[in-house]
Amino acid sequence: MVVAASSKDVRGNQSRGSSTLPPSAMNWQQISEMLKQRREVKIRPRGNSMTPRIKSGQLLTLTPNIDHVKIGDIVFCRVKGNYYVHLVTAIDGKRFQISNNHGHINGWTRTVFGKVIKIEE
Repeated sequence: MVVAASSKDVRGNQSRGSSTLPPSAMNWQQISEMLKQRREVKIRPRGNSMTPRIKSGQLLTLTPNIDHVKIGDIVFCRVKGNYYVHLVTAIDGKRFQISNNHGHINGWTRTVFGKVIKIEE
């Protein structure tokens, strides 16, 4: 669940026609579309699967720059139709194994939309 989100372009400028959106106005698919448009996105996801690295409700900044994703990076991705903000735990060519911070493996994907570059309260 996303509590709040805003978008900026890759230079950090507020995107034209976009501002902080109310919680009900944004969903995971919209966030993936914004990242595909090379826009930086801020989200506040809920859940405990990434504790203690990410606490529920913390503000995450996602960059669309995924050229150098490595093991240990936290990414926004889709695995088997579900969207996650989880860890990359293995890489096989252009495929990424996605897991939570408690050892549960969600599966393999080629669909990574963005990478977490900042975690704030």
